Amino acid sequence: MCKTKQNGGLGLKHVRVQNKAFMTKLGWGLVNQKDALWARVLRAKYKCGDDLIPTVRRINTASRLWKGIADSWKHVQEGMVWRIGDGKRVRFWSDPWLPNGSALCHYSLVPLSDVELDRVAADFVSASGGWEWGKFEFLLPNEICSLIAAVTPPSCVVQGDHIAWKYSRDGAFSTRSAYHAIAKEDGMVTHDFWKHLWKWKGMEKVRSFLWLCGHDRLLTNVARMWRGIADTDTCARCNCAAEDLLHTLRDCVKASNMGWHGSDWGVIFAYACWYIWCMRNGEIFDSSHIGSADPVLAILKLSSDSTRAFDRIVPGSVRHSSHVQRFICWEKPSNGWVKFNVDAAHRESLNLTACGGIARDSDGRFLIGFMRNLGDGSVLNAELWSIFCALEVAWHSGFKKVLVESDSLIAVRLINDSISLVHPCSPILARIHYWISCDWEVQVVHIHREGNRVADSLAGHAFGGSLDLVILHEAPAFLFSVLRADLEGKGSYRLCMG
Repeated sequence: MCKTKQNGGLGLKHVRVQNKAFMTKLGWGLVNQKDALWARVLRAKYKCGDDLIPTVRRINTASRLWKGIADSWKHVQEGMVWRIGDGKRVRFWSDPWLPNGSALCHYSLVPLSDVELDRVAADFVSASGGWEWGKFEFLLPNEICSLIAAVTPPSCVVQGDHIAWKYSRDGAFSTRSAYHAIAKEDGMVTHDFWKHLWKWKGMEKVRSFLWLCGHDRLLTNVARMWRGIADTDTCARCNCAAEDLLHTLRDCVKASNMGWHGSDWGVIFAYACWYIWCMRNGEIFDSSHIGSADPVLAILKLSSDSTRAFDRIVPGSVRHSSHVQRFICWEKPSNGWVKFNVDAAHRESLNLTACGGIARDSDGRFLIGFMRNLGDGSVLNAELWSIFCALEVAWHSGFKKVLVESDSLIAVRLINDSISLVHPCSPILARIHYWISCDWEVQVVHIHREGNRVADSLAGHAFGGSLDLVILHEAPAFLFSVLRADLEGKGSYRLCMG
């Protein structure tokens, strides 16, 4: 019952694990709230030092609070991951800064000296601002180099290095994520049944019944005989086979003779299983049970009544949204403006992401483009990389009015919103904001995918390219047909919110 609902439990918290999560929160506060009064008092009393990451030792004569923090300190250390900013504090080999939360020294193909282990990330940046691959590429496996490629190199335009919590999506600590990390539930294999069960709309007693079915905990004759409370495991209704879960709900003659129809099959199936179980109990244990009602009609009525009641009671269960069909195609920018279409691509079979972009003028003529293999990273990270590369290429090309179009609405919103410094995308967003703040006119807007086909095609061809930025001064041959289609105003219809 203490497992998460996605893992087949009821989501109840184990008190001992929850207490460790609370102690982990206090330990995280010693790092994240270093200058707070309570943290300064504890750091000074137990001689933790002035570094960002304190030295925590268990002392037998210490208070119960400190003992709890010390016992849970390993969970704090396991949850730490660095977000590289200027790279002057993060040790390149020793500190965990990879997207998977590990340190590079664990993957090194050769032993590293103490001097090498103490080198910071800023020492591995080239003069052009990218990673200096020649200094470390030969020391690491290819898949680890692919992870590094997805990380923004250190830059002086990014504010410092910061410690984040690796068990949350936004890098911020939460007691809930700490609990799941300590309970080791995140790595468990989940089954789709549990996800559908908790999203199912119906009576809670039926949901509880389905939960018992998922764990095979119904007291059928097989289960009763195993517990020693029945003399036989044969089905008392048909006397044909042992009565286990499947026989009761599917294979028994009393259950298999029913025919089903209806549009909302998920609701009907759930109520059918529950009604069959109720009929079975009534026939066996209730001598006054009379099965005169048509079970199929009874199940259909029960399902429809439940659906109508649920839609009427639960606010927002029925949503009416207006959609309109619109023609989407690429549109030329205004005179004097350059439109830069960008996109990212993800190839799951290779664990690779890439990005690409193309700049065109008000006549639709090709100006410049780029492609970049981004290694093993997230799709959102690749979308932001595409916008950053477009701004960098546009600035060096001398464009003064640039309209960047991306089909990632989340990426566009992140650029316009403020996020914390521990967010996984914070370093790349800081570099995007740096370019936007320069002396030129820049707009970053969202476009539907149907109007971004050239950038999509370009990003799809970047997987086999270099991990560095590749500049295209002429349009590749594989783009000719798509470019021609954009110039001719070809597109497609799609449903959009009215």
